[in-house]
Amino acid sequence: MASIFRQTYKRPLPEGTEVVTRRGQRVARWKDARGRTQTAPLSEDVQRHIHESPAVMTLPLVLLAVLACAGGFLDVPGLLAGEAHPAHAPLAFMLLATALAAGGLGLAWALYVKWPGLPSLVAWRLGAFYRLVRDKFRVDELYDAAVVRPVFALAEVSATRIDPQLIDGAVNGAGRVVSATSGAWRRYQTGNVQHYALSFLAGALALLGYWVTR
Repeated sequence: MASIFRQTYKRPLPEGTEVVTRRGQRVARWKDARGRTQTAPLSEDVQRHIHESPAVMTLPLVLLAVLACAGGFLDVPGLLAGEAHPAHAPLAFMLLATALAAGGLGLAWALYVKWPGLPSLVAWRLGAFYRLVRDKFRVDELYDAAVVRPVFALAEVSATRIDPQLIDGAVNGAGRVVSATSGAWRRYQTGNVQHYALSFLAGALALLGYWVTR
């Protein structure tokens, strides 16, 4: 994005950079690493390329807006349920929604067209409350501290301690036990039938003695 600014600005800009109008001039505004607001004028070439979204994006929005206005007069629950009864749209709520939408449009026009310096003044007056709202009530920081960091810490412990020492240790330990005792067990596998018969007889006598002495 650095190419859209003056040639003296060489560093790439962080995410979240926005184009705003200040004193009749379009500038880029972003937050630096210390949280301070930085601005840079847009070049004339970039200002010529800034335009409204094409019709492929605006026409669907206009269509949705028209349908939203007409849909408020329809009895959608009755239509979905198949019941034919007249719609009773709450006119008060419709007027309230329309007034809120118009008020939002008027407020946006006043803050960013009529008095573009007013938002900065309001942000300065609100102080910590503005920063809290700007940072989305610190929900991301809370989620990072309560969920992300503990999960990463658990994953780190599992990867560096539990997996190599406990799980691999159990598997490798079983292999070491087999390797250590295989030499002793191999001596009993002589392949001599007389030895196997003697072992079978000794086992049978041990069982017989157990049942006799119970």
